[in-house]
Amino acid sequence: MNTEAQQPEVLTAEEIAELEPAVVQAIHQITTVPEFTRTALALIEFERAYKDNVYAVATKPGMEEAKAARAVLRGTRTSVEKRRKELTAPLLKRQRDLKADGDAIMSRIAALEDPIDNQIKAEEARVEAERLAVIQKEQARVDGHRARIAAWRNLPGEIAGRPLAGMRLALQRLEEQESITAENFEEFAQEASDAYAACLGRVRDMVRSAEEAEAAAERARQIEAEHAAQAQRIADLEREAKERREADARREREEQEAIERKEREAREAAERAQREAEAEARRQVEEAERAEREAAQAAERERLEREAAEQRERADQAERQRREDAAKAEEERQASLTLRTAAQALVDHCLAKGMGHDQPVMDMNAILLVTEGDIVPTKGKRAAAKPARVAR
Repeated sequence: MNTEAQQPEVLTAEEIAELEPAVVQAIHQITTVPEFTRTALALIEFERAYKDNVYAVATKPGMEEAKAARAVLRGTRTSVEKRRKELTAPLLKRQRDLKADGDAIMSRIAALEDPIDNQIKAEEARVEAERLAVIQKEQARVDGHRARIAAWRNLPGEIAGRPLAGMRLALQRLEEQESITAENFEEFAQEASDAYAACLGRVRDMVRSAEEAEAAAERARQIEAEHAAQAQRIADLEREAKERREADARREREEQEAIERKEREAREAAERAQREAEAEARRQVEEAERAEREAAQAAERERLEREAAEQRERADQAERQRREDAAKAEEERQASLTLRTAAQALVDHCLAKGMGHDQPVMDMNAILLVTEGDIVPTKGKRAAAKPARVAR
């Protein structure tokens, strides 16, 4: 099977005769190329042998079997591809040669055909342009006549609703229109004459109706103006009567207000006099009370000032006593300091003389040590020298 797959070739008639009809039909369905008939037979066998197979690739034998099947199929596929290229190479070259020769021949024919075609197309374009020019000229002539006729037919509708002056101007231009003849309207002369006549009659009717309407409107405006003037006169009379009534009412109201104002002023004057009398009485009472309060406050201030003076006097006296006591204490301290300095000097002298073990010297030194902190030197003066301590 491998040798057949690797070398595609044509099945012989004897080999095909030996095959089952179903196999032969399957081969013809796969390919119509004789060179691939043996490969088609191999493909049928491959589909029977390998289609939907599941290999135990997780095992070594299964993996080897799967690789062997893949190698057979891959070898057949590559052989078919190689044979296909071998068979199509001459066909591709033939196709390229046909295209190149055909293009060259058609190019030379086109070189002969194109100048003739260009002459024909240029003449056809010229003839078509002349034909279109004639048609356009004729169409412009017809459109011009029809446009003028349409303008007359449309004019009544266009000027409807315009002011009378606009209608009169349109009528004037119509009446100034040149006469319609076969020379200026050609085959449309009758149609133009009918349209013009109808337009002229219609516009004249419109102008006449507009003039009548304007005259009626003017009469209506005059009547309305007269009615308005009469209504204005009536309104003026009614306004004057109303103003007189209002003036009378205003005068009566002002007189009544003057009477009420005088009465109110009298009441207010009496009330004000009463309030002033009451206020004066209250003021006198308040003045008496204020004088009494001020007298009491003055007496209280005098008492407080007297007590404050007495307190200041006592404080001054206490301050003088304190200063006297401090001065006396300072004198006593200075005396004690002087005495202590003398005693210290004596002890120092005895110690210097080697009399530190004498009982009197020792007693005096002990006293000085005990009273060392009792006498504080005066601030700013040097303290006495401390006695030398004698070891017992």
